[in-house]
Amino acid sequence: MRRPIYKELFQSTAWASLSLLAAFPGLAQDAASIETGLDPVGSIRDYFGDNDPADDEFSDALTDAVSIGGMTADGSSFVGTVYRSYAQGIYSGFVWSDDSGVRPVGERDPDAPLNASQYYTARDISADGSVIVGKAAPGVSGGDYGQRAYRWTEAGGFEPLGSIEGNTNPFSEATAVSGDGNVIVGYVGATGGEAFRWTAAGGMESLGWLEGRESYGNDRATGASWDGSVIVGSALSDTSQFQSFRWTEEGGMVALPTLAAFTANRNTAGAAAISWDGTVIAGHSLLGYSNQAVRWVDGEIFSLGGLNGATSSLSMGRDISGDGLVIVGDVSGSGGRNSGFRWTEDDGMLTVEDWLRANGVTIIGSHPAEPERSDLTASADATNEDGSVIVGTTRDGSVYIARVTGTSDPGEDDDDEGTGDGDGGDDDTGDGDGDTGGGDGDTGEDEDGDTGGGGLITVTDLGASLGTSGVTNAATLSSLSLIVNGAGSRPLDRRVDEGRFTMWFGGDLASDNHGSRDGRIGLGEIGLGYNFGAVQLNTVLGYTGFDQNTFLGGSTEVRAGYVKLEMLGQISGDSERGLWGVLTGTGLWGDADISRNYRTNGGLIDSSFGHADVEGYGIRGRLQWENAAPNISPYGELSYAHTCLGGYTETGGAFPASFNRLCDNITEARLGVDASYALSDRFSLIGTLEGVHRFEDRGSNVTGNVIGLGAFDLGAAGYEQNWARALVGFEVDMGGSTLSVMGNTTTKGGSADNWIAANWRITF
Repeated sequence: MRRPIYKELFQSTAWASLSLLAAFPGLAQDAASIETGLDPVGSIRDYFGDNDPADDEFSDALTDAVSIGGMTADGSSFVGTVYRSYAQGIYSGFVWSDDSGVRPVGERDPDAPLNASQYYTARDISADGSVIVGKAAPGVSGGDYGQRAYRWTEAGGFEPLGSIEGNTNPFSEATAVSGDGNVIVGYVGATGGEAFRWTAAGGMESLGWLEGRESYGNDRATGASWDGSVIVGSALSDTSQFQSFRWTEEGGMVALPTLAAFTANRNTAGAAAISWDGTVIAGHSLLGYSNQAVRWVDGEIFSLGGLNGATSSLSMGRDISGDGLVIVGDVSGSGGRNSGFRWTEDDGMLTVEDWLRANGVTIIGSHPAEPERSDLTASADATNEDGSVIVGTTRDGSVYIARVTGTSDPGEDDDDEGTGDGDGGDDDTGDGDGDTGGGDGDTGEDEDGDTGGGGLITVTDLGASLGTSGVTNAATLSSLSLIVNGAGSRPLDRRVDEGRFTMWFGGDLASDNHGSRDGRIGLGEIGLGYNFGAVQLNTVLGYTGFDQNTFLGGSTEVRAGYVKLEMLGQISGDSERGLWGVLTGTGLWGDADISRNYRTNGGLIDSSFGHADVEGYGIRGRLQWENAAPNISPYGELSYAHTCLGGYTETGGAFPASFNRLCDNITEARLGVDASYALSDRFSLIGTLEGVHRFEDRGSNVTGNVIGLGAFDLGAAGYEQNWARALVGFEVDMGGSTLSVMGNTTTKGGSADNWIAANWRITF
């Protein structure tokens, strides 16, 4: 459903909350930041390269505000407006889609100057996403001076809508578009003035005035039914009081009735939303001295009453479901503080908490002595087509999503007025149009059409837990790095004479606690090598396991087998010293069990479970000058690793998710030295010191769908790109075999922080 103007504050809070997700442990990599698809402000400013120093004088709540406009019928795209510069008041419209993230409306020049000629908003989008409307300055729309209402289509680009005949005001804005995209509504004026209706055939036409008023007012048309035949908004009456209106071509602009205010000349009302068929309108009206949530049905007004069967309340209706049966808003509750409410004709007005309780959900309030107290939500700002999903804010300012089982698919409604083209739904969750993060496009699909469970979760908690998928992939990369650079370090130590075999048994045990990570890695392997003269070939079979503690006590367990092939050959020099080349290839296959925890329903910890395949491969090339100085062998190394976590769909919990296939690539360069010092004929000290540079500065986005809610795209975290590693150990000649034990540590970065490696090898 189209999201009206009054939801802007809620939406600003929602996006601000999403920007905090990176503060929680359990995200994909260290120093995480939420970017593509979840941060319109950052994405638009990055697109244009904006960074106005004057914005530093204002709070983030002002500079990073987001105004969300309309949404397509299937929920796959929505539009909105952000500041390129708050200090200069320069806005930019954007469109978000679940396959492309955030981008400016239209083909905008990334070098567009930061000045008032580039100001434009995006207020609404048609059901199929083909038409976007708002207002734009001449540098964007190509229109006359001022800021003019526009429509944008892919074929026509930005098209100014002109003006009402006889109205010379240079300002206008298109605030809404009908579901079919054929009718656009708005107003001519700076912030209000003369309401209009625009069609391709008739151009911009005035909606007229309320009866008894014939002069310029402060009117605004703010919503339209599916085919645009019914328009709602607010307008000044002949006594200069704001009234809700309903407009049709046959009847013109007609004021909707009001409740009885404390005095008749203060009878006012405001319409907030309209059902798809245009028969039910939600809003508020002054009752006595307080606003009362109301609905209008076929032009007749009805109070929504209050909580616990009360006949009235201090309340505001904010939104209505597409079928017109559910109204949501906020109501003054205990202690004079607001709660979000959900109203139906059968149940009356219930707090969001009590609505969930009535559907079998356990809700924990903040007062243990009063477990049934409703003190979590502060508002209910928007709902879906059948009222089974509600979004709003909690009393601590977080954005929440509440739902009960049975979320509808927009494409399943047979009523054309209710859903438009009727093709909005798609049961495949985690559905992508291609490779996400370097994968082959495999997705985790909700094959059974599961819509998830019921409950309430904040957007912050939901986003933090979704990043667990990235932790698993980062863990696999750490395992592969350990295989190559842990048990696979010091490759020249495994050389034998021409015509001889070597066999070894080795293992590593590591902790992985850099940054937000909290895990353990282990591996064991058996290797066999033979020296053919020109080269020595080694083969390895091994098994690795990884356990990672994630958000709120969740866990990730990876188990995988691996195969490694290695070739060593001397390029120049003699038996005592010279240049050696080493080429190593590694393949890894296994699976992951993931328990994703999240906080719901006022503090309860819920869990959803997933199982996915993991796979990866890596290649390493090394040049090493043996004994360049006595007992010192410097080397240079370049390695590449590619790992993938298969798509999967979770089971259990109130908010299970479907994750798309996730792949990452890592390219690293190493410069270091191996050293050895013999204390006796049988006992030697060994050591390694190296510096590492990772070429990639970030990983891949974690994408998918929260089942029954829609797509997510969590921006990748920045990698630590430079760190150092040190190894100290010993070797013991045991008469026909050699035992080596080494301790490793790293400063910070993408490798495990500490590990111990042991290796026993024989020659025959």
